[in-house]
Amino acid sequence: MKYCPLAISIMVSILVAHGATDAFLNRHMPPKVPFPDALDSACISVPKLDDVLEYALILGNGDINGLLYSEGGTLILRITKNDVWDARLDTSNDPPLPTLALLKRLAFGDWENRAWILPPGYKLRGLDSYRAHPYPCPRTCAIARISNLPPKPFWKQIRAQGVHNAWKRRGNVTVMSIEGKAGASNGYAFGPLSIATDEYSHLRVRLSGTKNARVFVELQGANNATIFSSGWLDSPMKSKELTFKLPPGKSISRIILYTWTKDGKRAENRFEAVEFVGKSDTLSINLSTIAPPTCPAKLDIRRAVAHVDGISGGPPKAVVRALAHCNAFLIESSAQVELLPVRTPEIPASACGERNGVKWLHQRIPGDLDWAGMEFAVALATNGNRRAIAVVTSLESSDVIGDAVKLAQSVAMANLSNTIDKHEAIWERFWSVSGIDISDELLCKEWYRNLYFLRCVTKPGVVSPGLFASLIDEHPAWHGDYHTNYNIQQTFWSCFITNHTDLLEPYERLVMNYLPRARWLARRIFNCNGAYFPHVLFAYEPAHPERCRSRNGRQYIHHVWGFTIGVSGFTVQPLWWRYKHEP
Repeated sequence: MKYCPLAISIMVSILVAHGATDAFLNRHMPPKVPFPDALDSACISVPKLDDVLEYALILGNGDINGLLYSEGGTLILRITKNDVWDARLDTSNDPPLPTLALLKRLAFGDWENRAWILPPGYKLRGLDSYRAHPYPCPRTCAIARISNLPPKPFWKQIRAQGVHNAWKRRGNVTVMSIEGKAGASNGYAFGPLSIATDEYSHLRVRLSGTKNARVFVELQGANNATIFSSGWLDSPMKSKELTFKLPPGKSISRIILYTWTKDGKRAENRFEAVEFVGKSDTLSINLSTIAPPTCPAKLDIRRAVAHVDGISGGPPKAVVRALAHCNAFLIESSAQVELLPVRTPEIPASACGERNGVKWLHQRIPGDLDWAGMEFAVALATNGNRRAIAVVTSLESSDVIGDAVKLAQSVAMANLSNTIDKHEAIWERFWSVSGIDISDELLCKEWYRNLYFLRCVTKPGVVSPGLFASLIDEHPAWHGDYHTNYNIQQTFWSCFITNHTDLLEPYERLVMNYLPRARWLARRIFNCNGAYFPHVLFAYEPAHPERCRSRNGRQYIHHVWGFTIGVSGFTVQPLWWRYKHEP
């Protein structure tokens, strides 16, 4: 193996002159990957795909991106696009913006609640804009379901705190067991379901357990929100029927059973029946239905393509790309592909239709007093075993449905070899800009893989990715926002030493667009000139808060973390590094 010490990899292994750029390479030399064997060896192989957190494969072109995984024997492609945000900000309950002057007075006086910087006597109105709603946050565009199997509910492990965690049939009962530390628990979920509590008002569970076991029953609705939980109960040692009254007006999407070991020794719950009791009938849950088989898959990061092996009775064989030259996914598979909307209670239901044989879904996201909202369309076109899924937003089109349909159709009908050649040429040019080949194989692979992940979620001209470029659900932690206390900056740190400073452009534009607001905040909060960047930014914040109709100039400030020393320095440091690399 060739060896290039990591300490000098910046200068030697990238194999380009100082300050070289993509444009320079295009003009003066054909793209050539410096260490093709090292790059090829960084491909990602997974033994299975049935866990979105552990095994999902990431595909993206810097604007659209997706997570490819399996669920219930079905391939799932969860599709996002950087500019798709529910960017509403409801500041109606927010307290007045904190000021340094008020903070000083409180620090030397009677400070009643140190979680807030409030004028004396001020009473909070309710949950503030950060806690009252899931938004502002990025949103999933759609889910593509790739399968020839009808969707079926099944039991799946969702918690495994023990050294032993099992779900097995024993005669006519299902035995759930755990062994490990005292207080450890495991959980198995059954879904997807669609059960209305107005129709089935009670849940009945018949079980017995060991003396050291406890049981917990949970029912969830949309986006895994809890709608009922039993709390931890001591498991009956003899068969007993537990009946729970359910809250009305709810829709159950899955049921979860948990088992706890009190002493760490093996504990068992023996489930004989789980039933939803209705007005006229009883709906029994099958306790023997386990997850269908999954299969291995491979992600070729050099060519940005995922290969799914497929397995009988499980996920189908498929080849999937997020095309580098346009905002469309290309799927090659003999299985059926279905386009599914993502439903949340915060936004209106999407519309679905078909035009010229191309299926589409259209989603409107409402605005607020100072943000107009947005819309997007996702279109699915079919050409034999080839499918194209295109995404178009109102930030780039005045006819999102029409343009999404046209793009999907053009990709599906284009010459396949030419399409793949265009896609791979862009990635080959990307990889030609830098490379390493070092003796530490793990570090070498991670270098290439993380650079691939970065390129999947950013490129010049797009909206900057937030804390989570790809979404596993519709309630991303911390709103999926831009946390400027190093969290968002670290996403882009690697673009400098890898000679890909152009990947910083979306972040740089985010900061520069925020600058007028940052200057306003410096005056309002610190009564000084300059610019103050708080530790939380969102997409599409109006640049001029003094013109906003929302309370506090439509500004959210965390009264504690917002005053973190150095946040503004963290925020602008990558811009300084960009200048130092490309003055």
